[in-house]
Amino acid sequence: MPQLPSGRHFAVDFDLGWLASALDELTPSGIVATMSVKSVKDLEPYTRLLWLTPKNAEDNQTTPCLQGSLTPPADLTPMWSGRTMATLDELASETTEDDMTAIREFLQSDRFQQTLKGLFEDVVEVQEELVRHPNLTVRTQAAWAKMDVHPLQTGESEGPFWKGAFEPPGTTSHEETS
Repeated sequence: MPQLPSGRHFAVDFDLGWLASALDELTPSGIVATMSVKSVKDLEPYTRLLWLTPKNAEDNQTTPCLQGSLTPPADLTPMWSGRTMATLDELASETTEDDMTAIREFLQSDRFQQTLKGLFEDVVEVQEELVRHPNLTVRTQAAWAKMDVHPLQTGESEGPFWKGAFEPPGTTSHEETS
């Protein structure tokens, strides 16, 4: 929860509800969201940027902090900025240049990058559990998502899975050689 040059306080939270829904509730959308994370950068849309604002601020809709994070100062409460790391540039129009520099420095710091790396490793563990899940449907959904395949896809992908698959009769390579 760094204090910015302007005096504002800034915090980060991770919206990872889809991760729990993938493993605990086995929702298809949670499985797809989990399997679509291929790198630390893929966590950016789920990394929410928060302001810590005075408790008496008008229209202050509080945002609960990530469990296990530091407690905000007593007179401040977390409020979502409406931005994520993926939309960080949009925040520039709402804050000073010095504050944006400080925010970027924090987000690029070794400490924060290690936090993101740890979260990514957690996601990879869940991905591995989904691929080995005892339920065939869950395993199939996880395998499809891992290969970037949608079950209703009709061959527009160039991946190795699609070579010769889902093409109209008479157009596949195996029929041409028969």
